[in-house]
Amino acid sequence: MNKIQQNLVNVKNRIIQAAKKYHREPEGITLLAVSKTKSCDAIQEAIDGGQYQFGENYLQEGIEK
Repeated sequence: MNKIQQNLVNVKNRIIQAAKKYHREPEGITLLAVSKTKSCDAIQEAIDGGQYQFGENYLQEGIEK
């Protein structure tokens, strides 16, 4: 597991803890990863780690990636 994937696991665990604390269902919370300034390789590592929702500032940059 690479650093990006480990970070995703850590963030998802924190989301689960926060959801439980505030009586929410974790499945109702979407993690939106910001891919701005990230390389295609880094984005692929996140995808390989199960992250499929990304945010970009500019549509053209998102399409290229």
